[in-house]
Amino acid sequence: TTLLYREDGLYHTPKGDFEVFREYEYRHNTENNCLELFFVESGETTYLFLSLNFGNVDTDPGDAHTKRSNNNVFEATSDHLCINDLYKGTFRMEVNGIMASQVEMEYNVKGPEKDYTAITTLVPL
Repeated sequence: TTLLYREDGLYHTPKGDFEVFREYEYRHNTENNCLELFFVESGETTYLFLSLNFGNVDTDPGDAHTKRSNNNVFEATSDHLCINDLYKGTFRMEVNGIMASQVEMEYNVKGPEKDYTAITTLVPL
């Protein structure tokens, strides 16, 4: 099973803004029971970005980071080294029955020229 995912955005520079995008292919690896994220470039799947094995998270109602008070939260982490930049990915998924009620993707990026955190939250409409 695969899912194609595309992020679009604006990159701000002192000389102006320009549009950017990145495409991924999400695959369920049945042999390892994990979710694998591959880069897609020019319409072709290229190389592995992250491999995620989800486990149940025991959450604390007072936990300011997850802000969840039930045990229907699953989390996976994975790292990706891109030359000198380390991408630490954390994916959290809150499940209500058989549906995901919220998915949060967090990337902490550190390198010689990079030091930022990007958080994306997906919820059903």
